[in-house]
Amino acid sequence: MIQQIQTLWPSLIPNHPKIEIIQPISESRFHSVWKITTADHHMFALKHHMFAHLTQNKPYDFIAVENEVTPLLLKENVSVPQIIATHPEHGFTIYEWCGEETLDDHCQQHSTPPLTNKVIETIVALERGFQKYTATLQSRIAPGGNIQDVQTTFSDTLVSLTNVLPDLIHTLTQQTPPNLSTQWHTLCQHIQETPLTLGPTDYNARNIVFSPTQTPSILELSKIGYDWPERRLIQYTTSLGAHLATGHIIGLITPKNAAQYAQKSATHRTVSADQILTHLDMHHLIFHLLAALQCLQASTQPNHPWKNINTRLNDIQTALAMPLSQMPSTLFFRRLFQS
Repeated sequence: MIQQIQTLWPSLIPNHPKIEIIQPISESRFHSVWKITTADHHMFALKHHMFAHLTQNKPYDFIAVENEVTPLLLKENVSVPQIIATHPEHGFTIYEWCGEETLDDHCQQHSTPPLTNKVIETIVALERGFQKYTATLQSRIAPGGNIQDVQTTFSDTLVSLTNVLPDLIHTLTQQTPPNLSTQWHTLCQHIQETPLTLGPTDYNARNIVFSPTQTPSILELSKIGYDWPERRLIQYTTSLGAHLATGHIIGLITPKNAAQYAQKSATHRTVSADQILTHLDMHHLIFHLLAALQCLQASTQPNHPWKNINTRLNDIQTALAMPLSQMPSTLFFRRLFQS
């Protein structure tokens, strides 16, 4: 692959000297992202979209989608990397260099919290940009990314969680509240009625990077679809440290910045700040219940990929005890973890 990159480089970046350093920065042994430094000290990120060939000439072509989405977002001052060049035949995209430290890395490596407000502002700007161009980008939605498909998939997830919820709550809290199913049904019904918005489908803390000046940028815009913006926010701002033996689950959302996000997001949406805060609270709760379930399941499997399970479960229970709104059904569950 490195030889292929070096061979194609002069035709892709004709105005820059030859490559001096190619450094893989993806974690998998099947490297898909490289940091490239040229002889004139310019830096670039090159990504090999391994599955781009499967989408070629389709409306949701990965490289074509990113080529359309990126300039639209840049026009709205959203912090995303500019595309310098592409080679669709080989599945290559070359980006301006926006930094190497991911939000996930930062949270796991530093005891002080990162620039949470900047991250939230960047995510709100992303929401606003996609809202402005929703009609323009409708034809670019990836399979499974339309509203009905996403609601169905999430509904299936809730059904699976519902089936194990009494046992899960008892394992985590040593309680078996009699009205658990009623409160859970109310929460699930409410969340299914909340609005979805268009945006990236690959949202996690490894897809936000910091520049040396601590400016966050959002990566991975080649696949778009509908989802709940509150769910995107939770997953963008929760560091899993999944690749670390001593990893913690570190969520950046607190009651204070949850309220700040709700106020900012409400300025471009058709729902109120109070409604957004309630939706965020529900998604925060469900995310951490699912994370707890995954940790407990992993703890019973030999050679499971998740390490530091007990610490992670403590992190999750702390998050589950933290109310973000005054919605009665979410408060019901929060209080179980406070006792």
